[in-house]
Amino acid sequence: MKDVIVLDEDGRSLKEIKVYEDGKFNAAIYAKKNFKMFSGDDCEVVLRINKNLLNLVIDELGDDVKLHKIDDDTFQARFNAQYGTGLTKWVLQLGADANVISPEELREDVRKSLEEMIKLYR
Repeated sequence: MKDVIVLDEDGRSLKEIKVYEDGKFNAAIYAKKNFKMFSGDDCEVVLRINKNLLNLVIDELGDDVKLHKIDDDTFQARFNAQYGTGLTKWVLQLGADANVISPEELREDVRKSLEEMIKLYR
């Protein structure tokens, strides 16, 4: 790290973090649900993915993803995550091999991001 500044402010209490319950905090669960460390509200995500993304999705989500085979080339992936910028950017990196089914807000954020990217290349 470079240019680190020590502040005189107190850190946030763990009690302010949603996953801190009963005096316990599980950093692994917190990190897994917060894509790229962006936090947000909990949501259930449903994606339709090409089979070539199976390993990537399993590597990212582990046992927390439920997979359902739709046909030989397509799977449905269902998992819980925290909705926010990190989740949107993670879905975007999957490219045309993933389609957001729900939540609708995530689908809309992905669509808007794609439109902004297209403007850059016109």
